Amino acid sequence: MEMGTDVNELFTSTVNKNIDIEYNNKIWKFIVRDLTWSEKNNIISKSAKITGKKGSNQATFDINIYNQLYLEKCVIEAPFEMTKMNILKLNEEFGDLLISNIVDKNEEINEIEVGN
Repeated sequence: MEMGTDVNELFTSTVNKNIDIEYNNKIWKFIVRDLTWSEKNNIISKSAKITGKKGSNQATFDINIYNQLYLEKCVIEAPFEMTKMNILKLNEEFGDLLISNIVDKNEEINEIEVGN
C-alpha cells in the first residue's frame, strides 16, 4: 500500500452532481453538492435529542428534521425553492424519491448510540 501524499483526497469534493428524478412521466433536475464531515455532524446534532435524568439518558432521532436539513444544505438547484415549507409540502411518493436519490446516496445512517 502506498503512502498518502495528496491532502486533497481527504477533503470533500467540490464537484457538483446532476441528479435527474423521474416522476409523473417527467424528469425533475437537481444539482447537489457533497456536504463536509462537519456539516453532516451538525445536521445529525440538530436532528437528535438526548432526554432523561442523569444515568438514564435516552436518545431520539427525528428523520424528518434530518432529511429537511440535509436537502436544504446540499441541494444547490431544484425545480422549486428548497425551503422547509416546500419540503414539508411534498407528497409522499416524490418525497421518498427525493430522499432515495439525494440523501440515501450521499449519506447512510445506520445507528446512533448514546452512552450513559
